[in-house]
Amino acid sequence: MAGALTACGGGVARVVTGQVAVGVARVVTDKAGRTVIRSSAGMKVARTAGDLAADALSDYLLGEGAPKDWRLVITRGEGTAARSEVYTVAADAEVSVRAKGTVLGTLSPAKRTLTVKAETTDTTVAIVDSPEDPVRIEGEYYPLPYQDFDFDTAKVTDEDADIEAGAFVVEALNGARFAYMEYEPGLGDCLTVPPSAWQRKMPVSSSLGDYCVITSQGRFGAWSTKSGDGRIKVWETEPVPLDD
Repeated sequence: MAGALTACGGGVARVVTGQVAVGVARVVTDKAGRTVIRSSAGMKVARTAGDLAADALSDYLLGEGAPKDWRLVITRGEGTAARSEVYTVAADAEVSVRAKGTVLGTLSPAKRTLTVKAETTDTTVAIVDSPEDPVRIEGEYYPLPYQDFDFDTAKVTDEDADIEAGAFVVEALNGARFAYMEYEPGLGDCLTVPPSAWQRKMPVSSSLGDYCVITSQGRFGAWSTKSGDGRIKVWETEPVPLDD
């Protein structure tokens, strides 16, 4: 692993090279129950069944027999109201399954089926193929008026920027998003932010605090701002298609 220092708009950015990118898949479900899968190239995740009550889930899994690929079951609700979705996961290595920033379990040759419980309808369950959270780039950024910033390069730039700061509003650009966090987040926290928490705009007066970021290139990062100071971090994840 090697590091290099480059100049950026807010100071000096530290770029870490020689790392293998973490493969990521996200099962994103909104409050209406609509589910989409956002997956990097190295992860193959597919929904094979949904809206299964407990008896129907048991019958389905029994009828399927031993899975060729790994199998993830996501259950929502309690008692007779509980309903489950079934996903297949094809990956080359052991993967961990996370929700609300917490590892819920792993899929491996020794454990080919995993059942997890989603606490709310509006959830994101992440599947990650590495126990490491490698940092791709670190730098400094505080939103100054009329300044565009790219998290993927940690540079102030007008090209492919992720954030535009106006006089009163900070706006995400080119498909990027940010989400307010009550603490400094790690990669697992940002991978599992629920869909309703991601924002495109916020008042400049509200921009102080800790945020998760999805960059315009589909990577995940953290942004912490204080009065007159700001830090950014982007993890070395394989790019994931952006949410609509």
